[in-house]
Amino acid sequence: MTRKICSILVAVLCIAGFTIGTSGTADAARTVIAKRGAYQGMDHMGNVVRFHFAGNDVTNFYVGSQNFGGAYVGSDAWHERCNGGWCFKGHWVTSSYAVGEWRHGSSNQWHAWSATVPNPYVGRYMGKDHGGADITMSFNGSHVHGFRVNGYGDFPSALVQADGYWSETCSRDWCYRGHFEDDYFAVGEWRTPGSTWHPWEARAFAS
Repeated sequence: MTRKICSILVAVLCIAGFTIGTSGTADAARTVIAKRGAYQGMDHMGNVVRFHFAGNDVTNFYVGSQNFGGAYVGSDAWHERCNGGWCFKGHWVTSSYAVGEWRHGSSNQWHAWSATVPNPYVGRYMGKDHGGADITMSFNGSHVHGFRVNGYGDFPSALVQADGYWSETCSRDWCYRGHFEDDYFAVGEWRTPGSTWHPWEARAFAS
C-alpha cells in the first residue's frame, strides 16, 4: 500500500513538473509587441539615450551626441549591431520599455541602458504658456481635445501620433501643436493663424 501511494505521488509530481516546465517554456517563447515611437532614457552613467522605432527597425540610436545608426528588429529584440565603430543591442521588456547595452567596437566593456516611449495619462492637463496665460486640455488616449488659453479658443481635436507628437492643427482662428515629454507632461505652442508662436506646458491634473 505504501509503495502504491509513493508511486502515485511520484506520478503527480512528474505531471506537475511537466506542467510547470511547459508553462515556463511558453512564457519564454511569448514575445512583446513593441510600441512604435520615439524612445528616450539613460545609460548607467547618466548619458541620454534616444532612438526611434518604426515597427521593424530601430533608427537614429544616440547615446549623448554619438549616433550608433540603426538596426533591424527581429520579434522584440535586436542582436549586436555595429556602425562606424560603435555597437549596440537591445530588447523590449514591455511594449513601451526597452533595455540593452552599447560599447565602442574596440572595447569589450558593455554599458547598460534603458528607454521608454510616452504612454500619456488619459485625463485633464493644466499649465501655463510663457506669457502666464492658463492652459487647459484633455487627452482621451488618441486625441488631444478641449485645448483652451485662459478659457478661450476653438482649438480642434488633434490626433496624437505613436511617438507622442501632434502636428499643427487649426480652426479658422486658432492653431496649436505639441508633444508629450513623458507620461504626465506635455509641451507645445499655440498661435492665431499667421501670428507668432507662444510656447506652453501642461501637467496631468486629477480633479
